[in-house]
Amino acid sequence: MPRSNEEKIQRCQLIMDLISNKLYNLNDLIIEVNKKFKASNRTIDADIKALKDGILGVNLPLKFTREGVYRIDYDDLHNYGETDCRHIPVLTKLFEPFRNLPDVEDTVQKLKQKYAANMKTLDELNNVFEFTSTNITHDPKVLKLTQEIIGHMIQGVGIEFNYYGVHQPNKNEDKLHRVFPLQIRELHNRYYLIAVTINSNPQINKLVTYAFEEILNMKIGSAMKADDPNENQPERYNHKELMEKIEFDKKYEHAIGVWIKPTEGPKLIERYFAGWAASHILACPIHKSQKLLSDIPNVTLNHIIDNRTGENLINRVIKVSWEIYKTPELQYRLGAYREYSWNTNDYNETGPDKPINWKF
Repeated sequence: MPRSNEEKIQRCQLIMDLISNKLYNLNDLIIEVNKKFKASNRTIDADIKALKDGILGVNLPLKFTREGVYRIDYDDLHNYGETDCRHIPVLTKLFEPFRNLPDVEDTVQKLKQKYAANMKTLDELNNVFEFTSTNITHDPKVLKLTQEIIGHMIQGVGIEFNYYGVHQPNKNEDKLHRVFPLQIRELHNRYYLIAVTINSNPQINKLVTYAFEEILNMKIGSAMKADDPNENQPERYNHKELMEKIEFDKKYEHAIGVWIKPTEGPKLIERYFAGWAASHILACPIHKSQKLLSDIPNVTLNHIIDNRTGENLINRVIKVSWEIYKTPELQYRLGAYREYSWNTNDYNETGPDKPINWKF
């Protein structure tokens, strides 16, 4: 074999190894190849073209962008069918907080490429899952129900199920609910379905929240048209269009968990935090709208006794604000700080000697 052809094969093999594991732009790729081979830009460019066109017996699905050149190695991924790929939106959502870690972005891209290859309706889904943590449940019933709901979202078919409801006095009496599923939200490892009631009046789009464990046997079925005597026609909807019509993302922009109060709207809430609570709320904001309004050192807190000295605690106090819904979830979050957090209407910065008021 001529030496030039042998070197070309070796260069191509090196290029394959490089772009299989990392995203390179052309200049960086040339630098890496020239660490072992001395070749011009035109030569390496021709090598890449040869790999793409299958001239060397290898036909790679290469994609060229301004940012770089890479190939998607589909063999690294399970060959998802149209039913198995229902959990891909959940996986890609889980990866989002870690997108800046090495190779995570590439993995997410591979998943999306694989999903798009089998399910072209991916573009019709809009924000179908929302996590507050990465502690995913291992309950097989919850996981199965999640896949079934996402499957109905993909197909654009409404669902129906029997539901107890937390405010229902008799747990032996369940009620049939017919809805268009919009989003699954996880809060403290508990799963909820956010949906719109199937209504004879299409102008009425009421958002309803359902806890998974309150659904009878965690089983759902396809909702059929009520006026269809043969029950052969399902209630259909377009997930993306319905999400946009009811302004779903806008409604949940000011939520800190599952529940919202769209008729009341979000409120401007200001609150003081002292000591460890001040450090914690700054490190772990409860909402993206959180703002630090003031930071005051060495404040005497007349309502907190220092166990070490038996005197009033002297500590740092900060004042923060949010624009969020007033819900039981907010009260739960703020209650975790106990006497180290209080309403701005209840105390001033010197902490008067009054009992804690849990109102917010």
